[in-house]
Amino acid sequence: MTALIDIPLIGLPLTRLLIGLSGGVEIRRMQRRKNRKGLIVALSSDDPAIRYLAVDALGGLHDPAAIPSLVRCLTGEGGRDIRWKAAEALGNIGPAAVKPLVGALSSADEDVRWMAALALGATRDDRAIGPLIALFSDPDRFVRGRATVALGMIGSATVPALTSALTDPDPDLRWGAGVTFGIIRDPSTLPLLIHALGDPVDQVRAEILAAVAGFGAEAAESLRIQTDSGKPARDADIHRLLTSIEGNRLG
Repeated sequence: MTALIDIPLIGLPLTRLLIGLSGGVEIRRMQRRKNRKGLIVALSSDDPAIRYLAVDALGGLHDPAAIPSLVRCLTGEGGRDIRWKAAEALGNIGPAAVKPLVGALSSADEDVRWMAALALGATRDDRAIGPLIALFSDPDRFVRGRATVALGMIGSATVPALTSALTDPDPDLRWGAGVTFGIIRDPSTLPLLIHALGDPVDQVRAEILAAVAGFGAEAAESLRIQTDSGKPARDADIHRLLTSIEGNRLG
């Protein structure tokens, strides 16, 4: 059954939007016509399916003017699926969305923080690097993990900042740098990672080992040069890696 409802929106005249079985068709029509104002009106629908489609359509327009409305969807009470679609839309808009997304990283809601983090990664904007590294100290494990994924999406531009993090006294920063270097797998980071082997914190040590192992045979020559460093934990990691690489090669 189709219903005709009134939806008020500040700054726009009272709009009558057809919602119901034909609602999805109407949303797509507005998207084709680049009717941003109409799509923003649809965000006020009582039907979550219509709100979801409207958010998706706004993201498809890549229109920076939609950013404030999409941020409200991300940080509001619209449900996880709509929040995630809003984050995705903001990431698709790109650099213009970086500042409000960084602001969303301070939300008390961990879902908002990790969604904003991934959206920042999708922008691939260098301004996101510092705020994402700061999330390595987030109290929520899922947020910390998504921050590494987001930095991996940005790629090699993160290497200078992560190089500093890899040697920071804070083990959370070292852990995040190790995980992200493992995702990026940039050859320039291999010497840094080998130097960082044998970290005194087990969780950090494991991630650095995994990052070096990810280079496979490419790491072997550099590891052989570093044997007998006089640091037992580091030497043990190097031996473990070389044994694993050699075993994989023979296998």
